[in-house]
Amino acid sequence: VKTGLALPTLTFIFSGFVNGENESALTSQPSISTAAQDTATLGEFAITVSGATSSNYLISHVAGKLFVIDKTVPVITWSNPAAINYGTPLSAIELNATADTLGGFTYTPPLETILSAGTVQTLSVAFAPDDTQNFAPTSATVQITVNKVPLSVALVAPAVKLFGAALPQFAVTYGGFVNNDTVARLGGTLVFNTEATSTSPAGNYTVTPAGLTSPNYDITFNPATLAISPPSLTITPVPNATIESGESVVSGIT
Repeated sequence: VKTGLALPTLTFIFSGFVNGENESALTSQPSISTAAQDTATLGEFAITVSGATSSNYLISHVAGKLFVIDKTVPVITWSNPAAINYGTPLSAIELNATADTLGGFTYTPPLETILSAGTVQTLSVAFAPDDTQNFAPTSATVQITVNKVPLSVALVAPAVKLFGAALPQFAVTYGGFVNNDTVARLGGTLVFNTEATSTSPAGNYTVTPAGLTSPNYDITFNPATLAISPPSLTITPVPNATIESGESVVSGIT
């Protein structure tokens, strides 16, 4: 009998009756028992037959044996699946275990799950055989890698800044979000790195966004150029001015 099943009903057979007689010719009927209490313990257990009597037969009670054995453990075949990118839901391509007997598979995590990026992530399956008399439930695991996906954070080209004016408000655009993600899925704080200040001389300055992080995205920060233009300078003469010999007057600078 297989472990975990109920003890079988024990029976016996008779051999040696003559004159067409059967067990009804016995004075008392035999009984049968086994030392096994249940099938939880593997091993060999005695079966004892006793109690049969008859004035016409020399009765021998022959002992038997009950063997409690393991159920067969099904063989699960399931290879580590190829790496997938973040945002790709688990499908039958990854969750494709097979067994050498009929039964049902329950996967953890289940189909359509979107895993975070990372290496050596465990997928598991519990297998329940249809033939529970002869096969035991079993399980298996595999490992999968989920790759980060690219995400660009690009600075929107700022307007030209005049010398002496405050730095403009910078803005960025995002390219590459998957799985309906938004900037709310990113960590860190968006900052803008530049050498430009409100008092920087006229010229071109690189402004690079930075500071954002994510376990699921490989972030690239794309800079843009901030142009600082010089202010207009107008020089005009002062009307009705009297200039003494050897003197000069410059006024009207705006």
